[in-house]
Amino acid sequence: MFSLDKERLLLFNDVFIPNPELLQKASHITIYGNPKLGSTGAWESGYKAMLQKTLTPDYHFLEQIETAGPYQTSACYQCRKCTNGCPVTFAMDLYPDEVIRLVIIGQPQAVLNCDTIWVCAACETCTTRCPNDVKIAELMDCLKEMAVQKGIACPQ
Repeated sequence: MFSLDKERLLLFNDVFIPNPELLQKASHITIYGNPKLGSTGAWESGYKAMLQKTLTPDYHFLEQIETAGPYQTSACYQCRKCTNGCPVTFAMDLYPDEVIRLVIIGQPQAVLNCDTIWVCAACETCTTRCPNDVKIAELMDCLKEMAVQKGIACPQ
């Protein structure tokens, strides 16, 4: 599902590496075909054409968030129970599990500029459903606070 050579870490579609410590060894990340991160795919003969986008991780982003928490963000293994239980995913541009993944791979701009952190109703259904006790609703509140501190306006 992924390959790790000396300096590149490859993620395919929505597959995520369950061990965030591996990210510390990568100088950059290449993600294939995730439209939420800005790459695009076109349907050709029943197959989605995969384009790549290279991201530069901010390794301190997860540390900042966990210092403010702890929210146990790195315990997430992408089971998507949070997303499946969320009553407001219809209005989100990124699903809760995708926000967590972006936090783990160090993408503060994508996370702090998304609508999801503002749409979250803080009902804590996601937190209740999480098998690893990731405090997702509290994490969303923390991300809102960080966005306000950085002067990022709430999207309308």
